[in-house]
Amino acid sequence: MKILGFNASPRLEGNCRLSVNKVLEYAKTLGYETELIDLNLLDIKPCLSCNFCKAHAGLCMLDDDMQDIRRKIREADALILAAPIYFSQLNAQATLFINRLYAFYQTEMLQAKGESYIVTIKNIYDYDILDSDVLKNIKAGVIITQGLENEEEYSKYIESGIFDQLNFLFNLKDILVLTDTNEPGIVGKRDEQLAKIDNFAKTVLE
Repeated sequence: MKILGFNASPRLEGNCRLSVNKVLEYAKTLGYETELIDLNLLDIKPCLSCNFCKAHAGLCMLDDDMQDIRRKIREADALILAAPIYFSQLNAQATLFINRLYAFYQTEMLQAKGESYIVTIKNIYDYDILDSDVLKNIKAGVIITQGLENEEEYSKYIESGIFDQLNFLFNLKDILVLTDTNEPGIVGKRDEQLAKIDNFAKTVLE
């Protein structure tokens, strides 16, 4: 079994990375092979809305690190995305990552044949076409960190379309909000929030 942890925060010692690492540590006790990916360190270009993927069975024309990420996702059994809230919305790195998952969606070329497929690639010239139902077998969870103390401040945003995209592709099991997290690493000093991460990990992975 394989789990991918995605840290969307630019802070390598911040609360997002700390939280996703805690989930990965729990996953190891269940027998998962784990990998942590810092999205801010990768070359991930913005989606061009060119619809190349719609005409080419989900193959994205952008040759960057997202191609390798898509291959890893296809081979995973679970994934965790940890991201901070900036200016009352999901930060740019997380939004960019989610936007680029668009190429996983059922393509017009295959919709016309009444089929539902996605593509995973080793590189832009070497790819496999697979049944899209395999993605729904991947368990997923999202951890949000926010500076404000009131979790309800962002409840409407958390229920917005960007998380629907993740739920459409994967088996989105839970979304955890960790509040009052302006201080980097503060979550590691709060037993209540650490317990919430433990419960989140159990919900997503068991």
